[in-house]
Amino acid sequence: LSWLNGHHFIVSAWTHALLVFDVLYIATIWNRTLRPLIIVASFLYWGSVAILTGFIGFAALMLAANVIFCPSSELQVLGRCCGMCKCKPAEKIGD
Repeated sequence: LSWLNGHHFIVSAWTHALLVFDVLYIATIWNRTLRPLIIVASFLYWGSVAILTGFIGFAALMLAANVIFCPSSELQVLGRCCGMCKCKPAEKIGD
C-alpha cells in the first residue's frame, strides 16, 4: 500500500465512499426493493477492503454476515446449483 502514499485524493475518495456506503447500508438494507443492490454493493465494498487492507478473514466474515439478508428460497436455489443443498422446497401450510 506504499504506492498510495503520494495519492491523497484516492485515499480520501475511497474513505468517503466507504463512509457513505456504511450510512446507506443501514438505511436501505431493510427496503426489499433496494436489498439486492445493497448486497451486491457490499460484496464490492468488502472485496475492496480485503484487497486493499489485507483483512481477508474479516472481510469474508462480513460477506457471510450479509447472507442473513438473502431470502431462503434464493439460497436454496443457489445451493442446488452448487450441489450443496439437498433440501426440498418449503411446503405451504394447509396443503
